[in-house]
Amino acid sequence: MPDGYNMSGRRLMGRQSAGASFLAGYAQHSAARDLTCMAPDRKAAEAFSETVRAAARDANRPLKSARWIPLDTPEKLSEIGCL
Repeated sequence: MPDGYNMSGRRLMGRQSAGASFLAGYAQHSAARDLTCMAPDRKAAEAFSETVRAAARDANRPLKSARWIPLDTPEKLSEIGCL
């Protein structure tokens, strides 16, 4: 959910800062080039994808793909081997 990492809100909390920092660090330093996001809807998944893609671009480490897994299909997590 964007509320966990979006820093543009009016009422920022530590969890947003921590989430944004984690995502930026992951995007900038991970060897992974494919992204999977489990989110309640496509809009939230696209917001997540753009946030991570922007951080990766800043580090010249572009992501190749992004995939959305809806919250109501947790069995699809087994396809990526991760929870």
